[in-house]
Amino acid sequence: MKFNHYLSLYLISLLNLTLSELRITSKFFVILNVYVFSNTFSSQFVFVASLFETHKMSTGEFLNVDPVEMKFPFELKKQISCSLQVSNKTESHVAFKIKTTNPKKYCVRPNTGIVLPRSTCDIVVTMQAQKELPAEMQCKDKFLLQSVIAPAGTNPKDITAEMFNKDQGKVEECKLKVVYISPCQPPSPVAEEADEGGFSPCTNTMDNSGSDANSLTAKLTEGKAAAVQQGNKIRQELDVLKRDGKKSLGVSITLVIIIGVVGLVMGYLFKIKST
Repeated sequence: MKFNHYLSLYLISLLNLTLSELRITSKFFVILNVYVFSNTFSSQFVFVASLFETHKMSTGEFLNVDPVEMKFPFELKKQISCSLQVSNKTESHVAFKIKTTNPKKYCVRPNTGIVLPRSTCDIVVTMQAQKELPAEMQCKDKFLLQSVIAPAGTNPKDITAEMFNKDQGKVEECKLKVVYISPCQPPSPVAEEADEGGFSPCTNTMDNSGSDANSLTAKLTEGKAAAVQQGNKIRQELDVLKRDGKKSLGVSITLVIIIGVVGLVMGYLFKIKST
C-alpha cells in the first residue's frame, strides 16, 4: 500500500502537474489505470482522486480563483488569515474588487487591484479575533470577487465603482465560501443556500486588538504578494526588451550583408575597368 501511495506521488512529480491541471487530466489517470497498470496499482488513483475532492478552484473567462473555499483554522481571541490567488488568463489588464456579506469581520488586502496579463496576484483575507465559538463550527459569511477587463496601463488607484457596473460591460463574478476548521476535526461542510445578496465592499484595515504575531504574518504575506506582482511586471518588461533586441540584431546583420555585397560588386567592377 505504501509503495502504491509513493508511486502516485512519483507520477505526479514526473508530470509536474498543479492541482488545477490534475483536475483537467483526471481522465488521463483513469485511462492509465485501466490500460497500463493492473488492479494491484489502483489504490494510487484513489489518492489522486481525493485531491480532486479536497481542493476546489474557479475557472472564469478572465480570472482563475484558487481556492473558492477559504478555510480558517478557528481559534478564539485570535486573528486568522487565509490566502487565495487569482490568475489572469487573458492578454489584457484585469481589474478586480472583493465584497463580503460581513465587512466588519474581515480585512482583505488588497480589496481592489489590477492583475497584469498572464500573471497572478495573492490576496490575504484576515478574520478579526472572535470572542465566541460559532454554532456547530459553521459560517454563513460569503465573499464576491468581481473582475472586468481594464485599459492597458490602468493602476489600482484608477479603479472606481463604476468600472464594475454591469451596464458598462461584462462583469465576471466568483462567489467564495468561508469554512471554519477545528484544530481536531476536518472541515465543517456548509449547506448550499440561495443567494441572499447583501455583499458590501471589504475593508483593508483591521482591528488592533488582535494578536501582533498574526498581524505580522498578514503583513509578510501582503509583502510577498506585492513582490510577486512586481516580479511579473519586471519579467514582462524583460520580454519586451528581448524582442526589441532580436529585431535590432536582425537589422544589423542584414545591413552588414548588404554592405558586403555592395563591396564585392564594386571591387569586381573596379577590377574589370583596370584590365
